[in-house]
Amino acid sequence: MATVEYDQSIFGIRDVLQMIDQVGFVASVKRDEFTNSAQTSELKGYLKDTVYAGMFALPTFIIGMVFMWLDNPINMLLDVAKGLPLKDVIMFVLATPVQFWLGKRFYIGGWKAVYYLRTANVIEVEQ
Repeated sequence: MATVEYDQSIFGIRDVLQMIDQVGFVASVKRDEFTNSAQTSELKGYLKDTVYAGMFALPTFIIGMVFMWLDNPINMLLDVAKGLPLKDVIMFVLATPVQFWLGKRFYIGGWKAVYYLRTANVIEVEQ
């Protein structure tokens, strides 16, 4: 979210919104009656994404940390291919949705920042 100040004697709010849209971002006028419901739905979406990420991250953490200490012959037999343990395949399958599905907004924001603004920093990527 960004705040824009402008001189109303030079151009109006519609001109500002049009310029921001031309750069590739979505802009709207902040209104108090809509802000609370919009922020609430956005926060609910973030909470849902965090819960989904946790559902994938917890098993990945357990497999990566606990199986590392279980150095028994059964772990040696659970190879998908030579040098590719089953636990690594499972962790890859669990980490992929978090990276690409839940992290999609960060990739889109970063691409917009680099493509349209020719810069990349945390503020643009956060969008």
